[in-house]
Amino acid sequence: MLAHERTMLRVLNSGEDMHTNTAVSIIRKLPEDITKDERVIWGKHPNFGLLFGMGPGTEGNKGGYRDYCWDNGIEISYEDARRVYNRFHETYPGLRAWHERQKRLATRYGRVQSALGRIRHLPDMLSSDKSVRAEAERQAINSPIQSLASDLMLVSLVRLASSLPSRVARIIGTTHDQLMFEVRDGYVDEIAPVIRETMQDMAYIEKVFGAQITVPILAEIEVGQHWGETAPWAPAQ
Repeated sequence: MLAHERTMLRVLNSGEDMHTNTAVSIIRKLPEDITKDERVIWGKHPNFGLLFGMGPGTEGNKGGYRDYCWDNGIEISYEDARRVYNRFHETYPGLRAWHERQKRLATRYGRVQSALGRIRHLPDMLSSDKSVRAEAERQAINSPIQSLASDLMLVSLVRLASSLPSRVARIIGTTHDQLMFEVRDGYVDEIAPVIRETMQDMAYIEKVFGAQITVPILAEIEVGQHWGETAPWAPAQ
C-alpha cells in the first residue's frame, strides 16, 4: 500500500497468499505444489527481509539476506541469496523505487512518518560513517511499515478498551501484532465479532486520520484456555 507496488496490491486485494506468491516466483512451482516449509523458506523470509530494503549480502561481509537466513536456521550460499534477491525484485519491481524514495525523503528532512502521522527522526542519514548511514536508510524503509501496523493495533486497543463490557471481557496485553483478552465463559461468541469488526474497521481510520488503507486488513481470532493452546474461533451453531 505504501509503495503502491502493483503486483503486491493485486495479490492482497484478490485474497491470494502473499508468502505463497513469493515462493512461487522464486522456486518456480505451481501454488498448489508449494509445501508449508517452502512457503516459509522461499516466501515468508524473503518477504520479511527483502521488503525492508535488505541487500543480498556479499561474500566475506556480514549482513544482508544471506546472514538473515542463517540467523533463522536456513543455510544458503551467497549465490542463492543473490538469486532470491533478484527474483524477488523482478516479481515486485515497484519496491526498489519506493526504497530509494524513502532514502531521499529521510536524507532531505531527517525523518520519515507513518500513514497515520507517527514520526521517526533519522539524524544518522547524514552520518559520515557508511555503516551508520546504512542502518538509518533501513529504518527509513522499515519504520513507516512497522509503524503503520503498530498504529492500527493501538487504535483498536484504545477503541476496544472503551467499548468492551468490563464485566465479561478485558484486555490483558499485546504481543507484536496480537491483542490478548480474557473473556468470561459463555461470552466468546458475543465478544469475538466486536474485536474483529473493530480491528478491521478501516473506515474509522480514514475518518479520524485521513489515511486510506487500500488493502484488506484481516483480523484472525483464536480462542483457548491457555495462550499456547489456542485454535481458530468459530461461532457456535
